[in-house]
Amino acid sequence: MLSVAMAQPGKASVSITRNDTTAVSKDQAIALNPDDADAYVLRSAAEVDKGDLDGAIADGTKAIELNPNDANAYVNRGIARRTKGDWDGAIADSTRAIALKPRAADAYVLRSAAEVDKGDWDGAIADSTRAIKFKPDDLNAYVNRGIAEKAQGNLDGVIADCTKIIALKPDAASAYVLRSAAKVAKGDLTGAIADGTKAITLKPDNAEAYVNRGVAKSTKGDLTGAIADFTKAIELKPDDLNAYVNRGIAKRTKGDLDGAIADSTKVIELKRHAAEANTHPDTTKEGKGDLDAAIANSAKTIELKPHEAEPVTRQDAAMGGTKTVVEPKPGDAGPDAKRDTAKVDKGELDGTIAHSTKAIELKPDDAEAYVKRGIAKLAKGDLDGAMADSTKAIDLKPDDAEAFVNRGVAKLAKGDSNAAVADFTKAVALNPDDAIGHYFLGFCYANGAGVKKDAVEAVRMYRKAAEQNLAQAQWSLGLCYYKGEGVARNAIEAYAWFSMAAKADSDAARSRDQLERELTPQQFKAAQKRTQELESQIATRSEL
Repeated sequence: MLSVAMAQPGKASVSITRNDTTAVSKDQAIALNPDDADAYVLRSAAEVDKGDLDGAIADGTKAIELNPNDANAYVNRGIARRTKGDWDGAIADSTRAIALKPRAADAYVLRSAAEVDKGDWDGAIADSTRAIKFKPDDLNAYVNRGIAEKAQGNLDGVIADCTKIIALKPDAASAYVLRSAAKVAKGDLTGAIADGTKAITLKPDNAEAYVNRGVAKSTKGDLTGAIADFTKAIELKPDDLNAYVNRGIAKRTKGDLDGAIADSTKVIELKRHAAEANTHPDTTKEGKGDLDAAIANSAKTIELKPHEAEPVTRQDAAMGGTKTVVEPKPGDAGPDAKRDTAKVDKGELDGTIAHSTKAIELKPDDAEAYVKRGIAKLAKGDLDGAMADSTKAIDLKPDDAEAFVNRGVAKLAKGDSNAAVADFTKAVALNPDDAIGHYFLGFCYANGAGVKKDAVEAVRMYRKAAEQNLAQAQWSLGLCYYKGEGVARNAIEAYAWFSMAAKADSDAARSRDQLERELTPQQFKAAQKRTQELESQIATRSEL
């Protein structure tokens, strides 16, 4: 997975001409004249710069009420909206600013950034190009266009735009980051390493630069150097999915399977946390308020993606970049399979093990403590220890579905798929709403792992997990609909499930964006409607 610079909305806009010469602050100006639209524009710009997005939106809105023809007010409000994730609002504001001021480069830059966010690559390129026409030295316009060009595979265009940025601003680290990603994709590994190194020299805390340089090193066979770069990226950005995925791949290639499992375990948990934050922001720790609970309830999934086991470079729709990854074949459920756990480092896992061990010493029949310790061991790659603790938890509490799921994951990782299927089956019998258990049963049926291959049954299991809002299951179900495996091919249904999963999974987002290009306008409208129906159904289910 490569990392690229984020799209840039440009600077907040202020363009005020005064006849008076009295120096007053923006707040004083508003106090003296509450109807002073210019003062609200000025204050909204300052609030954007400070990160007070709600304040910027409120002041921008007030400025627009007082002077509906102030393009700067729309730009400032649009920047704040885009930063808050309201991409459609940002596009609406920038479009209005352009209508009022057709040569406003900053409005085109803002709209191009929001279009990058939405994956509208053609729109982003067109708007960035217009911005450059009106303001040839606008760095943000080149960055946004470069990201969109990379998403479309125009690597020469990316390199040209980044080179222009560097000519205008030789210390623009983001340009070196983006250009390094393009060079990796082109196979210019030496150039990619040089650009990554330059970016790091300019900005030593840039995690993306380490990821890109690491990918180039890994591709060249320098696995030790690559792992060092990915590790540094993780130190700088502990939730960097790209760094964990690539480090896991490098470790697997070196034969460090436990290390690969641990890194992959981290990946899925980060994705699961993102999904939970989107739908249940207050239940990440299941209401228990402690890290151990988060580990116990989250660190139990194994991501086994249905792709061929070979290096591939794919478009990253969410970031406008590409990911170079090695993905397992269908049925490859061995220790190479990618897994993930809660947002914890080795020290926290050790702490969980120590805490759980102490709890067991004080209360030897504490099944929950064995579950927690087993999950921490699973996250560390201690599969035998994880199975032993899960088995003990089951002995103490035979109806503990979570313990069966966790033991099944460990067995699947060790290649004992028959025993894993037995545990997953027991888990869903005990808890019919266990999303993880259903997901893995779906995987096993889809790939003939421990059971006879049965695409129809795989779809049934994936659906049960997908309806519980598990992103991996939603993406897998979408793939079944797209390919017509176990269910009639239905592009609209595939798009809807991809869209649901895309909230937490960049792979699903790419699948959705790629499928969108295949749909007719009528199909796309129907797909959006179906997505809204699924969102409503799942939200209603979660409230029950």
